[in-house]
Amino acid sequence: MTQEIELQIDGCPGCGNTLSGRSILRLMDMSPAEMKLVLDVAKVQKAAWKAGKHEAPLAGKSVAIILEKPSMRTRTSFDVACHRLGAHPIIMNDGNSAFSRGETIQDTTLVLERFVDAIVIRTFEQEKVEELADWASIPIVNALTDMFHPCQVLADLLTIQEHKGSLEGIKMAYVGDGNNMANTYLEGAAMAGFEIRVATPPDYTCDPELVEECRELAAETGAVIKIGNDPVEAVRGADVVITD
Repeated sequence: MTQEIELQIDGCPGCGNTLSGRSILRLMDMSPAEMKLVLDVAKVQKAAWKAGKHEAPLAGKSVAIILEKPSMRTRTSFDVACHRLGAHPIIMNDGNSAFSRGETIQDTTLVLERFVDAIVIRTFEQEKVEELADWASIPIVNALTDMFHPCQVLADLLTIQEHKGSLEGIKMAYVGDGNNMANTYLEGAAMAGFEIRVATPPDYTCDPELVEECRELAAETGAVIKIGNDPVEAVRGADVVITD
């Protein structure tokens, strides 16, 4: 299926999938072109599955799915995704999970990577997934931390694209705390080049360093980032409204 999409990463036609073997700990681990590639491949794979073309590009692979924060949606989506792509999912979400014996992240990572081809983790500290990635020779995928939620926002961007036809010219409003979702929507907007208006309570604003980082990228992609505290102003004229 993915062969139907011409790979043009960073302006390099035919240079191959530069995401292969890499970890995704936050959206801005990718370039804007790479994020577009992920959305394009997802669109093709979704259509192919609906049409009855059930390819299994991950046949023979295994994926450890570590859920230190419980979530019915995360467990179900990653479990089903692994099965549909041909991989064997190993769910770890109880008292005997990956880190239950108090072993170091280094030890756990080095043991797991002998058996699996990737690790998906839903946890608390962003530093934990970063340390996993530092020790691992296999891809680490962030399924949520207190700082970022890249897979959720990729799914949301695909949904918006399906309903609106394109992300270009979109005006998105986010109303809620300046949390991991707000952080990742800011990254997504900066990378895709659309307008985002974030309205948070005054005591729950977004991280100023992250906002500045996103604004620097927005200057390159044409994105518009507006940060404030007025939800009415944020949603006025918006194409998409997200609350938390």
